[in-house]
Amino acid sequence: MPRFIQNSGLWALLIAHAASQVSDPICRPIEAVRPYLESTESINVTDTAGTLTFQGRTAAANESLRGLLIFPDPAIDSWALAPLAHQLVTELVMGGGFLRNALVIVPSCSTCVWDLLEEMEKHEVAFWGVLGQGKGVRTAVQFALNFHPKVKGLVVLGGVPEDQRKTLREKNILVQVFGGESDETVPLSAIQASLSHYPINPLVKLLPNVTHADLAWHELPCPPPSVPNTHDDSFAPNARLDERQRLVDALIGSSNDSFTDRPLQLVLGGLHYPAVEHQGKQYLRSGDGVQVETDEKRGWIVFRGGGGGGDRKPYRAGIVFYVGAYVPTEAYAGLLRPLAARGYLIVALISPINLSPISPVDQGGTVLEKFGNETTDWFAMGHSAGGYAVGAFCEAFSDMATPSSVPRVRGGVLVAGSLGAVGTANFTRLAEEGSEGAARLRFLLVVGSRDFLREGDDEVDIAIRTIDERFLSANIIPRGNFAWHIVEGGNHDQWGFYGEQSFPPGFERASICRSAQIAEGVREMNYWIREVLDESREGRPELSV
Repeated sequence: MPRFIQNSGLWALLIAHAASQVSDPICRPIEAVRPYLESTESINVTDTAGTLTFQGRTAAANESLRGLLIFPDPAIDSWALAPLAHQLVTELVMGGGFLRNALVIVPSCSTCVWDLLEEMEKHEVAFWGVLGQGKGVRTAVQFALNFHPKVKGLVVLGGVPEDQRKTLREKNILVQVFGGESDETVPLSAIQASLSHYPINPLVKLLPNVTHADLAWHELPCPPPSVPNTHDDSFAPNARLDERQRLVDALIGSSNDSFTDRPLQLVLGGLHYPAVEHQGKQYLRSGDGVQVETDEKRGWIVFRGGGGGGDRKPYRAGIVFYVGAYVPTEAYAGLLRPLAARGYLIVALISPINLSPISPVDQGGTVLEKFGNETTDWFAMGHSAGGYAVGAFCEAFSDMATPSSVPRVRGGVLVAGSLGAVGTANFTRLAEEGSEGAARLRFLLVVGSRDFLREGDDEVDIAIRTIDERFLSANIIPRGNFAWHIVEGGNHDQWGFYGEQSFPPGFERASICRSAQIAEGVREMNYWIREVLDESREGRPELSV
């Protein structure tokens, strides 16, 4: 028995579930599949009793391995999914980065669970993503639920996991739904009817002119189950190659796409921090003059500082907070409660699988609708990948950055925005095109000197050079609208209570304690926000209470 399921009932559960879908493959792969069954200079393909494994050859030994399991519809030969698996691994290898060390496994049949577990056991995989196609969605969902939290991402391809959506929501598993606009087997209406039962904000994409039969590279039409397979050739003639390639391209994306436009890479790329550290949980309770409220249904944690709450005294400003990639929102309470104590209303968003860039504008807009009448001025704030969300929020609401706007968006605070400044937004360009709001938005970067450190570098010098490269020289923020502060000795992960960040490789340990790093950061954030607010008090509308 594979060691990772010893002393558990998981293997029996999986086999019993898969056995309920017994069906001999009746749809042969088409001829175009043949080259994707072969190894290349960069991709190694192995076939173990029909179970296909695709893995890049260029990964470094110390890189964490990520894996994707693809479960085809039981009525389709598993080889029909080989083009998707092969092209995905090729894109990851060619694109570089930590995902180049990824593998894809396609089991030979939905009942071959034991063979699949044996194949999984051969690889030291840190985290898995799961894809189910057609009726294979049922087995994919079962794997996702039972291997959680090692699996936190599920791709549904032409199917709806009717009986497990509530459990997917409870475990906060990212669900991505793909289908064809011309799919009559799983039509658009069925997908739309099921969306409210998925975890927060599932990603849904329907492709034009794609049918249910285009979801795998198999023969058309498929013979009915009552017709025996009498073909001598293992491959059928090619059909609808353009439509099938369009689906593959949509699932894989390219290095030029944003992260959220590369669905399978999104499923594979999570950091998956296991839990909030014990020391950080104390900040989820009210204290130090701050009232803390968690609303899981609405998807946020609210920190009410200053005179907010009972007597309705206006706050100094409101802040929408976006988490870093795959970090639980609760892990930032140790940063946000001390900042709120300076007189702020902070709404920390609980994002799908803790990944802010998925829907920053929709979630941020909901905050402004709900809390916009409680304070006039608003800022966005994000840690690490949350910087992309800050950019998207400020760009989307730049028309609310003018003095007459109530509420008014004033700018953003980037906390260790080392994964990219403010995403794809370019406020200099928007200002030059005539956006008054974009010209007024202000931004602050607070970062530890050891955040960008690599061996042999002077930590302050490398931080300054990196800031110049990503912000100043890039000219994405109008001159005079960007400020920055370096916390000497601070690093990337001490802004939250989620443990030491050793992945992706390169992040360094801090040389100061976390409390000192947070205290200095909170002080500088507070000074900067007050400075921004004091610039244009004259003529600003009073808050109606």
